[in-house]
Amino acid sequence: MRGGERVMETRVEQHASQTCKSILLLAGSFTFTFLLGEMIHEFGHYLSHLAYSSPGVQVHLDPFGGSRIMGVTSLPEDVMGITSAAGPLFNLILGVTFLLLLWRERKPVLLPLILWGPVAMVQEGVTFSLGLLTPGGDAQWIAAAGVPKVVILAAGILLMFVGIALIARLIPLIGIKRRDSFWRKYSILIVGMCSLMFIRSTNSTLASPETMMENLIPLVFSLLLAVGVVLLHIPLTSFVKPMLITQHNPVTWPVVALALTLGTSLFLFQIVALN
Repeated sequence: MRGGERVMETRVEQHASQTCKSILLLAGSFTFTFLLGEMIHEFGHYLSHLAYSSPGVQVHLDPFGGSRIMGVTSLPEDVMGITSAAGPLFNLILGVTFLLLLWRERKPVLLPLILWGPVAMVQEGVTFSLGLLTPGGDAQWIAAAGVPKVVILAAGILLMFVGIALIARLIPLIGIKRRDSFWRKYSILIVGMCSLMFIRSTNSTLASPETMMENLIPLVFSLLLAVGVVLLHIPLTSFVKPMLITQHNPVTWPVVALALTLGTSLFLFQIVALN
């Protein structure tokens, strides 16, 4: 009995260790990827404004959710449509390029870069869809330049769906197996993908209590994103060709440390630089 109990305790400890590594790997990778996508988005706006010789434009980076460009002067609507589209497109093009280049080499150590493409799709899907409800947002300026709102909305919804599906295809890289329970998958995803949004929501609520409900929206969306990823995981692994399935990979502490270092470093960089 004692031998059996020791074996059981060892298995429980190994399971807990693997779960911890999975959460930390996803948290570090998602933080790095999300902040990188936001930064590239803003630099896309910045570079396009420079191309139109817009004076005084600067990039402001804020890991707590306030990244934006500053000093934008009034430009014709068609030009504003182009500069507004440049941010999302710059993020999507670079993110998808890294995804395609690294797809065949899907390994946990590459997750921070591979995840960029799918997360960029979700980010800019939100920009194009929910952004239509934001006065002065990118989607509003793109629509004002002549692009039909229904086209912008359809593009946003498609991007979000494809992005969520790709994230679901990649979660075996963090140690999640197809046979794992819904709650194990969701607990890993909800902590790993929502930790950054929780920090942002807490900081925004403390800084501006009157906007507490508004600041909760990104956190709630990240919770729904985690649900979508879990729900799509099994169907995608059931119907895609075996050669296209991302195989389960063991996660090691050095890989976790690298992801956390990347995520933390970019977070701190945005606090110090261009802020």
